This record gives sequence, structure tokens and C-alpha cells, in this order.
Amino acid sequence: MAVANLGRVSFVLQGEYDSAKAYTRLDVVNLNGYAYAAISDVPAGNPPPDTTYWQQMSVQGPEGRVGPKG
Repeated sequence: MAVANLGRVSFVLQGEYDSAKAYTRLDVVNLNGYAYAAISDVPAGNPPPDTTYWQQMSVQGPEGRVGPKG
């Protein structure tokens, strides 16, 4: 049976953005309270919210919180 390489098919959580690190499409980083997903491979030193490489995934709610209160 033939095997198909689908590449990345899911987000990969990377934690806080690191300017010294390169990121791969579908990596997700946090920066200043927001989550961003890489829409293409990102060379080191290209931080969010540069829309060439990143798509914002979250917004800050009241009191600077991200997500539901709890």
C-alpha cells in the first residue's frame, strides 16, 4: 500500500515567542497576551503580528484575560 506524507495537519504549541528561533507553518506562539499561528515558515526575528507570517488567533478580553473567566 502506498504511503502519503500529509505534512503537518495540526497546530504545534511553542509557548512564548522567541526572536532567536525560526518557526514552521502551524506553530503557535504567545506574545503580549495574544496567540498567533504561523501561516508559513517564519525566519528568526520576524515577530507577530507581521501578517506576512502570522495570523492572530485570540483577542484579549476584559481585564486583559484571554479565554473564559474561571
